[in-house]
Amino acid sequence: MQLISFDFFVFFLLAMAVLLGMSGKLKRWCLLGFNLLFYSFAGLSGLLLFGLFGLFSYGLGLVLERNRKKWILCLGLAVCLGPLLFYKYFDFLFGDILGLGNPVSVKGWAVPMGISFFTFQGVGYVHDVYRGKCKAEGSFLNYFIFLSFFPCISSGPINRPELLLPQIREYDKKGFSYESAVKGMEYILLGLLLKSVVASALGKIAPLSQENGFVLLLASIGYTIQIFCDFCGYSYIAFGLSKVLGLEVVQNFDRPYSSASVGEFWRRWHISLSSWLRDHVYIPLGGSRCSTVRIVANTLITFLISGIWHGANMTFVVWGLLHGLLIVLERLFGRKEKKTGIVSRVLGQGYTLLAVNALWILFAAPSLSYALESIRSIVCTTLPCLLSVRSLGSILSLIRQLGLSASEFIQALVGVFTFLLYCIFTKKHNEPVNIFASKRVVFRWIKYFVIAAVILIFGALGEEGSFIYANF
Repeated sequence: MQLISFDFFVFFLLAMAVLLGMSGKLKRWCLLGFNLLFYSFAGLSGLLLFGLFGLFSYGLGLVLERNRKKWILCLGLAVCLGPLLFYKYFDFLFGDILGLGNPVSVKGWAVPMGISFFTFQGVGYVHDVYRGKCKAEGSFLNYFIFLSFFPCISSGPINRPELLLPQIREYDKKGFSYESAVKGMEYILLGLLLKSVVASALGKIAPLSQENGFVLLLASIGYTIQIFCDFCGYSYIAFGLSKVLGLEVVQNFDRPYSSASVGEFWRRWHISLSSWLRDHVYIPLGGSRCSTVRIVANTLITFLISGIWHGANMTFVVWGLLHGLLIVLERLFGRKEKKTGIVSRVLGQGYTLLAVNALWILFAAPSLSYALESIRSIVCTTLPCLLSVRSLGSILSLIRQLGLSASEFIQALVGVFTFLLYCIFTKKHNEPVNIFASKRVVFRWIKYFVIAAVILIFGALGEEGSFIYANF
């Protein structure tokens, strides 16, 4: 069940009506029921695996609370990571890496929904208990709500136990909050705008030939905008749904494309994953409090894991390693970000956008050879393509190579314009929904109606509302 669908709309209205009109311990049991019901729509076999994972990680946390031995942690984490490694990486390991052929192929098997996200969330909880950052949750009910919370289960964010579990423990006492509901609906509205108007329109650009570098460049820029609006839109919707239900989850984005370095980009992009990798991979490896050689190795290992987490393909492996390499080079030869002036920051932003956009080509490509040929075509043929444009007919020919009909091209233009307005209006606000703030209620409602109208007119609400990161 997708978050942008009529079925989910009905499901959420029912959950909201039941949960917001209830108090006492039954409220938490009902929330767990809605969580498991939502997961069951993705398949009962996945629900069974999720239940077994939850039981094991719950028990492992209790064991580590009493006996913090490293061998118990390592053995437990191996079991926790086993299903993820099997479902997502078994064929990749035996076929692509080892070249041994696949004794048992898992291609075509239904991968349990959100397995990358709930695995990392459970593993993070277990590791936090081991290092004493949080206490093991004694309530089976509270832990399963934490692990299965339906707005976040399919594509994150990866929630922290110290943030979400205390809220769940007090959930019985929480009543309806008008302020939280309003803020939640504002995030949902903004998320729908980014996903249905921007990401869905740019996602219609067809797979391209590699003969025209300029068209490939336009497509790569379109994908750079699309993947941000798709995932950020989902994250806003998930945050808003949680807020309406009375729980607050982590924010996943903080204007990443305004970053002046790749390192800063990763502190602003997919924050729940990057902070998870920092706390559970990079720091345990030694972090930055060691020799330069070790720092380089720690960084590359962390981003190698980041790449592999996104998918079982060499494109993701190289994508992750190149991000790590750029951060290493910035650390070794770059200047401190806080000491840079306006000119240096603008130059840094240009470099970061160029690097990130180039690496998104690798991220989206089906193979390394395809990605390298695409980048070669952009570098070598973009200028000749531009010089050959001498009439309206040649411009229209370039547009047709994007694989868009006239109406789809207009939608794409509206999407890009909407994205630019979003960047401009949210630049000066700590929270993106502060763009709705106004001293006069009527002005705030005008903003609501304008955005709702744009969504209804240009949004792809009637289409399959799948999200890119649901594949990871």
